[in-house]
Amino acid sequence: SASLKTFYRLQDYTGGENSAGVKMETTMPILTWNNLENLEMGDSCQKRYATCVILPEMHQGTPPAPPNNGVYVFNSRGPNVYVMPFGGYATDDKIEQLARKFRSLLDAEGVPYKTEKFKLVVYNGPQNMDRYNEMWFVKPQDDTDEVTFSVDTSTYKQDAITPAPSIFERKCKSPECPTCPECPAFQVIRSFNNFDERRTPSGTWVDKKFLGCSTKQGPPEMLPLFRYMTRTNSRAVSMQKTAPMMTVLWQKDNQKFSCDKDFHMAFWVPAKHDQGDPPYPMEKDVTLYKSQGYTAYVRSFRGPRPTDADLVKMTGAFMGALDEAGIRYKPDWIKFLEYDGPDVAPHKRHNEIWMVKKE
Repeated sequence: SASLKTFYRLQDYTGGENSAGVKMETTMPILTWNNLENLEMGDSCQKRYATCVILPEMHQGTPPAPPNNGVYVFNSRGPNVYVMPFGGYATDDKIEQLARKFRSLLDAEGVPYKTEKFKLVVYNGPQNMDRYNEMWFVKPQDDTDEVTFSVDTSTYKQDAITPAPSIFERKCKSPECPTCPECPAFQVIRSFNNFDERRTPSGTWVDKKFLGCSTKQGPPEMLPLFRYMTRTNSRAVSMQKTAPMMTVLWQKDNQKFSCDKDFHMAFWVPAKHDQGDPPYPMEKDVTLYKSQGYTAYVRSFRGPRPTDADLVKMTGAFMGALDEAGIRYKPDWIKFLEYDGPDVAPHKRHNEIWMVKKE
């Protein structure tokens, strides 16, 4: 296919056919831009594609020039995107079918997107049978894309607050939502104007550590966690879905452009299976983390998963406000929590940034 031909040209470039004559390490994912008009062209050979890969960190500052064969270097501003995950091999028919479906879902929700192109994002090589892919539609750039993540620490309620605020009643299992997933029983200690001080309960998280380029590489790494929850554990038991999903990022990795950033992703183990001896994982790099509970400062917001750049900006604003208020926290890592899956419209998803309190 045309996308394969362009990929081979990229392989030549990263394999040494560049102005510096250097060979570069393979990076993931591989992105292919597809013109939306391709969906209406049937089996035509006039369809238009562009394929790209991210350059390794050591070549980000001064990338070698490519030969004059249709390969070029460009700087991405890191757009906001709507994401549909899917598995299996990304054949042309499958791509076009899913693109039509995704476009219809966005239209039904009234969500704006760029109508010129969509992106196919592939995270695995052809030898991998357990494949994870994504389809991206790009959000138009406007003023709402600017991060205005204000935090007001001026006042808070002194009285005790119920441990089940309305967000948990809507997103977590409760009398108001008996079909919602189980969540940890967080306790709100203090509620500031637009963030909380919250105590987490003791309990167990199932955790997967991985090295990656960004948090958007998380989904393929989540598969062992899903398998743990669905019988790939020492007792071969299937567990009900829980929320939230936690991603832990180290602050020291924020300025890296490489694919060796250190991430953790984790699910809460349901109380039914965490009675002091939860089933242990069967796959490499999947571990159980038994937390004794801790206190964190929590800022909630709605919307799709932010880009890494936006997440860093939002966390920086949160940390700055905490610093000004003289509130002590551990600055070494960011905890990002997502309560909703891809089945929930992006603008309805509930997310949180946690900064752990320094006791």
